[in-house]
Amino acid sequence: MLVSWLRRYRASAELRQRESLDDEAIYASYYAESNLPKALVLQLWHEVAETLKVPASQLRPGDRFGREIGAYAITSEDLDVLAAKGRQRAKAIGASIDLENLNSVDDYVRSFGKLEAIAAKTAGTRT
Repeated sequence: MLVSWLRRYRASAELRQRESLDDEAIYASYYAESNLPKALVLQLWHEVAETLKVPASQLRPGDRFGREIGAYAITSEDLDVLAAKGRQRAKAIGASIDLENLNSVDDYVRSFGKLEAIAAKTAGTRT
């Protein structure tokens, strides 16, 4: 019990000690070269943060669900909610995605970003 609490406390403290990054810095540092629309990247980034109740400014792309984020406060229910949002996103664009393979913030942002960008491009060519 004490070991579990100590591990959660350390993970929470590590997250709080990170430099805060605003949306501009997040996109410029991690996604500017991705060719993904900035607005979409930030929408997905904030969706993860809000769903998992983690400050968006403290997240990093390599944060793994249930590890760097989630080792201290995220419940399996929170992850279920994020998975449900992911299923809704995929359904809305008529795509299929293996949510079990989305292990990090970056996996979520890039996977859904690419799917939605392709769907938008395809919809634009149909008109």
